[in-house]
Amino acid sequence: MTGARVVETARGPIEVAVLGKGPAVLIAHGMPGSWQQAVAIGRDLEAERTVVLVTRPGYGGTPLRSGRTAAEQADLYAALLDALGLDAATAVGISGGGPSALAIAQRHPHRTSGLVLLCALAAHLMHVPTYAKVGARLPAFVWGAFAARERRTQRRTLDDPAAFEARLRADLTPDELARFEREPALRDDYAAYLRSQCTGPSWARGFRNDVRAIISSGCAPTDAITAPTLVVHGDADTVVPIVSAEHHASAIRGARLHVLPGGTHGFPLLDRAVTVDLLRSVP
Repeated sequence: MTGARVVETARGPIEVAVLGKGPAVLIAHGMPGSWQQAVAIGRDLEAERTVVLVTRPGYGGTPLRSGRTAAEQADLYAALLDALGLDAATAVGISGGGPSALAIAQRHPHRTSGLVLLCALAAHLMHVPTYAKVGARLPAFVWGAFAARERRTQRRTLDDPAAFEARLRADLTPDELARFEREPALRDDYAAYLRSQCTGPSWARGFRNDVRAIISSGCAPTDAITAPTLVVHGDADTVVPIVSAEHHASAIRGARLHVLPGGTHGFPLLDRAVTVDLLRSVP
């Protein structure tokens, strides 16, 4: 892995990291995030797959103008496949990356060899608190100030071993903490993911855009999706309730639903071995 680069496509620039060889997998991160969110998954797959890790518009090095809506982001992904010389890819959407992964399968079925939705939200089913609806109308500079404060706080936490331990105890279940003790590399990957959120360009524009999209989105169409589809969700997810997964599984013809008992919203990283095995089961 040599890091990410910005690729110019017919739909605009997009930051992307590509690793491995074999059938292509394109992974869209959640909110906030960047291509770095799924690096650990990519490393596990690179021996057998070409892994395309994208940064969605408004995050990292991808400008918001490259795609504000899920449909526009899907068209951007298809243009990226053109730029990379790839005929098709399995589209993987993590959390807030779910809508754009769903959209490429709907809008570009011939470019989508498979679809995997990992703890992916269904925008029309998400409860948006009143304060978030009010906040979505605030100007971009306010979001920038909020993001800067959050990033400073997160950096301080990561730089203080005691504070980081407290953060882990607050965020993770006892089973997840025990897994970290057994697998120190998993702990390192999680810390690297958290650090990626507070370094590099601000995530304010992308996060604000995602919140606005959730508020305004209706039920996403799925009638043109022909790709083999796998929906994976934890039954202990308190960020994106499992009702989103149940909706995806019922709305997409032939979709398989895999529920992880005790799985939280962080399972793509915290239970990575299971996640990667499931990804391998999709073309």
